[in-house]
Amino acid sequence: MRSPTSTATSGSGGRRSALLLLVSAVTAAALAVAASGPAAAAGGPELFTQFCPAGAGAGQCTIPRGVAVNPLNGHVYVLDQTNKRVSEFTAWGEFLRTWGWDVVASGPDDDTSVPANEFEICVPANGDVCKAGLSGAGVGQFVSPQGVALDSSGNVYVFDPPATARRVQKFSPTGEFLLMFGGGVNKTTGANVCSKADVAAGNVCGAGTTGTAAGQFGAVQAVGDYIETDSANHIYVGDVGRIQRFGTDGVVEPAAQITIAGESVNSLATDTGGNLYVTYINTNNNNKANVRKLSPAGAPLMEFAVTNPRSVAVAPTGNVYAFDKASKEIFQFNSAGSLLSSFGVNLNEGSTGLAATSACLDPGEVNVYWSGANANIVNLFGQAPHNPPCPPPSVAPSFGGEYAASVGTTSADLRAEINPRFWPTTYYLQYGTVDCAVGPCTKEPLPPGRPLRGEGSQLYTTDPIVLQGLMPGTEYHYRFVAVSPAGTTAGADRTFRTYLPEPFALPDRRAF
Repeated sequence: MRSPTSTATSGSGGRRSALLLLVSAVTAAALAVAASGPAAAAGGPELFTQFCPAGAGAGQCTIPRGVAVNPLNGHVYVLDQTNKRVSEFTAWGEFLRTWGWDVVASGPDDDTSVPANEFEICVPANGDVCKAGLSGAGVGQFVSPQGVALDSSGNVYVFDPPATARRVQKFSPTGEFLLMFGGGVNKTTGANVCSKADVAAGNVCGAGTTGTAAGQFGAVQAVGDYIETDSANHIYVGDVGRIQRFGTDGVVEPAAQITIAGESVNSLATDTGGNLYVTYINTNNNNKANVRKLSPAGAPLMEFAVTNPRSVAVAPTGNVYAFDKASKEIFQFNSAGSLLSSFGVNLNEGSTGLAATSACLDPGEVNVYWSGANANIVNLFGQAPHNPPCPPPSVAPSFGGEYAASVGTTSADLRAEINPRFWPTTYYLQYGTVDCAVGPCTKEPLPPGRPLRGEGSQLYTTDPIVLQGLMPGTEYHYRFVAVSPAGTTAGADRTFRTYLPEPFALPDRRAF
């Protein structure tokens, strides 16, 4: 788990300050345009934690693109574009598994058979060592995954738009391949759907053909997040000039296609009423202003004023979130298009992943996940998940450092950096003239000690523990102890030495 570069403010009971949610019940019947410019108000959600740092190992990402959240358990799915895989995390950002082509370096899930059977799911809890996947168009393989969405059962849909892929793959919540769809992806029959059962029957699944016919996908104009599901489990995929709708079986529904002449989709979202929220991009790769809200039939309803929107998400509350490439921040609107706040200042402009969820929260609360492609990180803005089935991980606190801020002749100021790993944590100090792991030491203050100011998954600096009445010129051993419901952790043995007093200056007898 990577520690954030900024510290969020903690709240009582492990909760963070709730998002500012000013939901409006206004229904737009005709085209309306929101405020002319994004003049943000205060009160946006704060950074709670970060995860998926740069790298190719377990729980790491290189150019994370799409991000989606399972509404049933809060699990977060992140597309790892460079490492050619999908990674699953808990709502707290704790890594669970990743899948793709040959992603297991070693362990019980390593497939050592012929390359054609090397789709793998890497689960460190099973003893697997994870690595980057291999690019290609085999079953469960990825070329440049850039869009992810989940249905109500938690199944995962991944859009892989390059010409050597041009398809959507469907996986179970734990990564098992279920089917793929796109132009002629069943290379044996020529059908636009190729399922797990087809593979078992000897059919070959592969890349989709480029085209404009129903069920085919065309060239996209830039990196984006082109896929979304709605509450009725329709799957929407946008490319150039249209948004196609599919069933969970991968079969296209031509009658539900939305034509957007002259436009190229860059990002999609839906609300509980089945309305679509779309960002477009010009064919010359320049961004287009504003987020468009469309009816389920594609009729324009309203716009949300954003200079260069690159991703959009809609929360269950109806609030709309858009990442603006121009200002490098996220804007929060109510359903009527009024700007409520902006947050995440100076976010990396390469992001295309954005998700707004109420999973693991109380009604009316929202957490926002943002994946920074160039920053190689996923940010959680909001608060600690606090409802079942989303308990914090059972991981004891950890230390980032322990040190003596100052030492005198009879006193010392000692401090530590502690990561509470999401649990309310207390700390105290052990000190004495011997190693406290093997000999008797004094405890200051008495256990359970002082409360740590912070309950995220990042390093927080303790308040100083000032020792008085020490012996001058003496070496002392010390270590901090951190206590949480998930466990107790003792720091390393460290030492400091008090100073001797300055020699007493006798008067010069020659002066008398």
